[in-house]
Amino acid sequence: MTERLTEFLTAINQFDTLTAAAQSLYVSQSYISRRLNNAEKEYGVRLVERQRIPVHLTYAGERLLSYLQREQQLQQAKLTEMNRLGEFKFGSISIGINQPLAATWLPQLLPDFYQVYPQIHTDLREVTTSKAEGMLLDGQLDVFIGKTIYHPQLESNPLGVMPLSLLVPQNSRLYRAGMFQRTATIQTISQLNGENFIAIGNESRFQEVVNHHFHDSGIHVNSRIEASDSRVAIQLALKQLGCVIVSQNMVASLDQKLPINIFNFDESLLSLDFSVAYRLAEMPSQTTARFVELCVEKAQRLINTVPM
Repeated sequence: MTERLTEFLTAINQFDTLTAAAQSLYVSQSYISRRLNNAEKEYGVRLVERQRIPVHLTYAGERLLSYLQREQQLQQAKLTEMNRLGEFKFGSISIGINQPLAATWLPQLLPDFYQVYPQIHTDLREVTTSKAEGMLLDGQLDVFIGKTIYHPQLESNPLGVMPLSLLVPQNSRLYRAGMFQRTATIQTISQLNGENFIAIGNESRFQEVVNHHFHDSGIHVNSRIEASDSRVAIQLALKQLGCVIVSQNMVASLDQKLPINIFNFDESLLSLDFSVAYRLAEMPSQTTARFVELCVEKAQRLINTVPM
């Protein structure tokens, strides 16, 4: 019944009336009302303010929903870990990582990790930061390496700051022949007004940083293409389809004979926080804690070779 109460409170948060909330869950309004009345008697507090439209959760209702959601996440994490332990008797760890990082970071981290846990099973998954957040919360991931996640139920250990670059194709008004590498300034950003721009859809946290910077600077670009990841975006920019912002390491190896300009941002102007994260619903396992320690130990050397 706890699971149903969670569904009911969540629906009430989303709809203006009990009837609409009930319809979204394919139950009757009277059934939701009875379940809420029983819960209010059980906990001794009012959970829903029903006297006016839209109906809404009381503070107690919001807090109860938060606890119920955390209980569900912890239950799912427990089942996931027990299933893995049943299958792998020497233990298992599930590691999520942003797509371009795996080839650089994992060969540096896993050999040392396996010296400590030589028989552990490791499940490696390349995921976006947004997806990783949900997977950490419900126990599908034990740890995640990538763009910093800000969530009260997750702990993010900083690994460093990732410098960024603006790639400008030849058909951009910012382009200057014979000036392959340039330093980005506030004026550079202001000149992006009206420029064709390639956004990076799957790396939404990355794009959020860029979008916020544009907004704060009063910049309005023409985001006519949304690429699946940074590598695809760079290839589209090389075909003169728009400007794109990516990590400096991704453009460092590009041929200087290409008809493009690369503007490198100072960290104080535009950069991206980089972390290793795990959930706080319970104390991390010994294996997770050791893996996090390895990430932090090696961060300063590895952050300079990240091909984001």
